[in-house]
Amino acid sequence: REEAAKVIDSLEGKPHTGKDHMTQKQRLYLLALVKKLGWTDESGKADEKRLNGMCEKYAKVSRYEWLTRSGASKLIEALKNMVKKIEQAEKA
Repeated sequence: REEAAKVIDSLEGKPHTGKDHMTQKQRLYLLALVKKLGWTDESGKADEKRLNGMCEKYAKVSRYEWLTRSGASKLIEALKNMVKKIEQAEKA
């Protein structure tokens, strides 16, 4: 019953408040890294399609809102490495 309520809430766009859900700080850091990579739409918002694709690859969830703390950490490290490679390439 609790699991069904979580699914319904997530479909309605309500944030999950479980203990293992990513923190607000992680969410903000993810979005900052996405913007740093230039993954934004015309209005400057994060390109959620691209971000969600990375979530599927690194955290095995289809939407970034569903990340756990450990999944968010994995994704953050992957994005940090991408930013680092881009910065190194720009220096070369």
